[in-house]
Amino acid sequence: MFGMGCYLPRYVYAASHLRANSVQAGSAAAVAESQKVAKYDDIISGVDFVPVAIETSGVWGEQTLGFIRDLGRRIAAVTHELHSTMFLR
Repeated sequence: MFGMGCYLPRYVYAASHLRANSVQAGSAAAVAESQKVAKYDDIISGVDFVPVAIETSGVWGEQTLGFIRDLGRRIAAVTHELHSTMFLR
């Protein structure tokens, strides 16, 4: 059973995602991000919530990439390690 905080992979080659992904890479990740925002809408008020979605093909959702870039910048600011974002990928 999957609950809050659990990772549920988005299988992009499933028939339900294949058509959308054949037109636009990353569409399954975008849908997953939207679904997570909708799912947790009632509990995310007043907090920074970033839905993390990574497709099985390796494509990351836009919000996921933004979060990782921001996290990498913050780590670099503290540690002075210029490649911090690369270590998160």
